[in-house]
Amino acid sequence: MRRLLPVLLALPLAAAGPEPGVVVDLPVSDAEVAKLRESGAKTARMFAFSTSNRPTDYDDTVRRLRAAGVSPQFVLVGDPANPPTTRAEIRSFVSFAKAMARHFEGKVAGFEIWNEQDAPAWWAGMPPVDGRRRDARPYVRLLKPAYRALKRIHRRTPVVVGGLTGNDFRFVEALYRAGGKGFFDAVATHTDTACGIASPNSFYREADGRIGQFTFPSYREVHRVMRRHGDGRKRIWMTELGWSTTAMTCDSGRWAGQKPAGVSEARQAAFVTAAFAHLRRSKVVAKAMVFRLADRPGGAAHDSYGLLRVDGGEKPAFAAFRAYARNR
Repeated sequence: MRRLLPVLLALPLAAAGPEPGVVVDLPVSDAEVAKLRESGAKTARMFAFSTSNRPTDYDDTVRRLRAAGVSPQFVLVGDPANPPTTRAEIRSFVSFAKAMARHFEGKVAGFEIWNEQDAPAWWAGMPPVDGRRRDARPYVRLLKPAYRALKRIHRRTPVVVGGLTGNDFRFVEALYRAGGKGFFDAVATHTDTACGIASPNSFYREADGRIGQFTFPSYREVHRVMRRHGDGRKRIWMTELGWSTTAMTCDSGRWAGQKPAGVSEARQAAFVTAAFAHLRRSKVVAKAMVFRLADRPGGAAHDSYGLLRVDGGEKPAFAAFRAYARNR
């Protein structure tokens, strides 16, 4: 028995899995902060727009989150329809990033630079995200000065490549071709793809044999690209994962009008459980965040990804997330 003891003691550490988090929409109510605390979430991911926000806009939210034991994480974004491409625009965005970093120095879990910059919906002018071509050069021209500026303020706060649509390994390849190596601490991916109703354990293969970008397990392809470029020690942050519970028919992408846009609440919970069980076995995903904490009133499919309903009631997926977070 003595010989087995060190192995048994090591098992919980090996199976710990990624740090759990949740995407939140502002304003975050006191009731939602209480639910975050109850859920066991370690991180709350939120957006900060250089075109309309100031650091002080987040003071109260950051204070209440930290008091609840939840670290805020900011996605720094500008205007998706007019992303910063000129020197003046890039300087303005970097100035905003620096102001956020100085104001919250040592108080945040990290900064993502933009969101889904591989897709024209978030970076106007990008090639279609479901095509074969990628152009990371405009993004890298923003990433480099933002990374340098943020690291000068607080070197230990992670600066992360903004969450990519699906597991967009082609964009990561383009990022390295454009000289992005050395200007990020982790790469963020999103697996809550539009009209995604498949299990996190299912996948398809691309024509070249790689795991399909729009499937959950394809984060492995992202890390393979990182490893080929000497960044194997760096990790992936899955900053959005989830399934909508909408009853709508898919209204976007190649499957528009051809399949449901969401799953039942019971299946959502089963998929959340399966996703974290899958990630618990992974050694390359450091953080995993469910999109989103609560449904929003509206009617679009993306309004119904929440762990909570619009009225604050818990969906079964809330208990599934809590079970992972509390037993990690």
